[in-house]
Amino acid sequence: MKLTIDDLQKKYNKKTVLDIPSMTLEEKIYGLIGCNGAGKTTLMNILCGMLKPDSGSVKYDGEDIFSLDGKYRRLIGYVPQDSMFYDQFTVMDFVIYVLLLKGGNPKDSGTLAYIDELLELFNLTEQKNKKISKLSGGMKRRVMLVQALLEDPRILFLDEPSVGLDPSERINMKNHISKISVGRIVLISTHITSDLEYLADELILIKDGRIVRKGDTSMLLKEVSQHILTARCPASRINEYSAQYRISKIRYEGDECIFNFFNDGNADLDDIVLQDYKSYADMEDLYAYYLFEAPAKA
Repeated sequence: MKLTIDDLQKKYNKKTVLDIPSMTLEEKIYGLIGCNGAGKTTLMNILCGMLKPDSGSVKYDGEDIFSLDGKYRRLIGYVPQDSMFYDQFTVMDFVIYVLLLKGGNPKDSGTLAYIDELLELFNLTEQKNKKISKLSGGMKRRVMLVQALLEDPRILFLDEPSVGLDPSERINMKNHISKISVGRIVLISTHITSDLEYLADELILIKDGRIVRKGDTSMLLKEVSQHILTARCPASRINEYSAQYRISKIRYEGDECIFNFFNDGNADLDDIVLQDYKSYADMEDLYAYYLFEAPAKA
């Protein structure tokens, strides 16, 4: 099972907002990372079949998704960033409503059994007859995952699935996503990059509508770690150093600062006090390395 992009372009008011020559998604979890306005939502909407590109194609196992039309939509599940509910619906009412929209049969015994399995999987069995307005934020996000999995989709698009959740709910959400990802293509768009460190098999970094890096998560973290140095400076000079170096983290310690910065081999290190321990990249470092602009040269 593959989702293949070829020469994909989308423009708004003659401005190119998406330009992807080629990309293939297979059965694994992908994390889509980029700044606001980078093109994440446009890409997600095209892959969901809700927005047509100006040129290029998206194919599911060799067939154009827009030619497949309804057949393709039945293959996908989608969790939007902003969940829209009818608050007076019960959980079960809402799930049946979405099932009908997807063309499913709520009277089919097999379908009802599958819904019960999903509710059990996401610990919602006891809430199935509760009104959605009475649920916590974490429960509502789990309801959205249930509706996304109706009709057993092959592809899942999750837009900010853990937004608004507290740390314990985020942990549970990540565990649920990992559990349901087996045998599926899963694309997660999120600003909470730490959610992807152990969840995503691969990362897709997008900037100004273009893919700047795509690869195995652990490999990319190791790659960025090779470029990180840690230094100490007087707090009064941190703005000066920020103008010289690509800094990813700063920690103030009284009158001094400890900071991580990227050295690509051409940084002038003569006027800097390096620390003698090795820093390893996390997701924030990776985000900064690929997506932050380097300081302008004087």
